[in-house]
Amino acid sequence: MALKLEKDLSNWLYGMKKLVIVGLGNRLRGDDAIGLELIDTLKGRVGDNIFLIEAETTPESYTDVISSFKPTHILFVDAAQLNRKPGYTRLISMDEIDDLPLSTHSISLDTLARYLSQSVSAKIALLGIQPKCIDFKEELTREAEEAVKKLGRFCRS
Repeated sequence: MALKLEKDLSNWLYGMKKLVIVGLGNRLRGDDAIGLELIDTLKGRVGDNIFLIEAETTPESYTDVISSFKPTHILFVDAAQLNRKPGYTRLISMDEIDDLPLSTHSISLDTLARYLSQSVSAKIALLGIQPKCIDFKEELTREAEEAVKKLGRFCRS
């Protein structure tokens, strides 16, 4: 993982007491499932202060669950068109989320983030990962798999 991303994540997580990681995507659309794959990688490997959610394409269905956990930080993980090489990963602030084309969700991530920000008072960000292919297929590309492995190692440390 790039040093800048690691530093950005460490800075963003400063003061974290409880973290919710929300994996987004569609398992039938190749790299669009990258957020879900990261959640799968982390299952059973994080502490009790980290709550993992496989939200797929309906993250709004989990607002009550997220609120009841009372997180200090909420991190959405999703494929995002960043106009970079496949697998490139960037931490995106809540204010930047509405500028990204994220079309597989039934509600805009910007709207959901703003709602959660008001109801939970948590720091919210998106971990966006550049997909290579979001065609109809069930497996990730090699670049997406490598990004998930790198992120999985960072999130467990």
